[in-house]
Amino acid sequence: MIPRFLVLDPSTRRRMVLPPPRRDTVPDDRRWRNSRYYVGSALLSRACPGKLCFEVVCFAIDGGHPRAWVASVDNGDCSWRALPRDEEVVVEFDPYWFEGRCVHAGGKIYWHICNSWRLLVLDPATLKFSCLLVPDAMACGSCKYRIGERRMGGFAW
Repeated sequence: MIPRFLVLDPSTRRRMVLPPPRRDTVPDDRRWRNSRYYVGSALLSRACPGKLCFEVVCFAIDGGHPRAWVASVDNGDCSWRALPRDEEVVVEFDPYWFEGRCVHAGGKIYWHICNSWRLLVLDPATLKFSCLLVPDAMACGSCKYRIGERRMGGFAW
C-alpha cells in the first residue's frame, strides 16, 4: 500500500497532500496485493518556481521485485502511474532492511540496505532499477557504507 504524502514547496510555502493511487492504477493487478511493501520516495523533477508542478517517485517491493510509482502534479492536479515490476532485480530478503530515505548522487537515486554490501539504484531518466555492489577492496563483514556525491560530479563511497 502506498501511503499518502504531504509535499511542501519551501520557496512558495505551498503544500499539497497527494492522494493514494487508485486501485486500478496497475492494470494486471486484480486485487490490491498484500505482498506490496512501500520503501521510500524521492523527488524526480520540479517545474519553474511559482507553479506547484513536480514528479515524485515512490518505490515499493511488489512480489519480490521493485516497482516505481510516479505521481505527476500539475498545479494541484495529481495523477499516478505504476511502472511494471522490474523482473531483472530480485529482492530475496525482508524489505524492512531498506532504508526509507534515499540518496541523490551522480544523477541516480540510491537506497541503502542495512547490513548489506549492496545498494538499490534507480536511474531517474529510464526509471529502471539495478543493484550496486560495494567494491571488493572495501568489503568487510561489519562495515556500514554510505554513498554520496563528489564536488566534481559522480558518486563516491
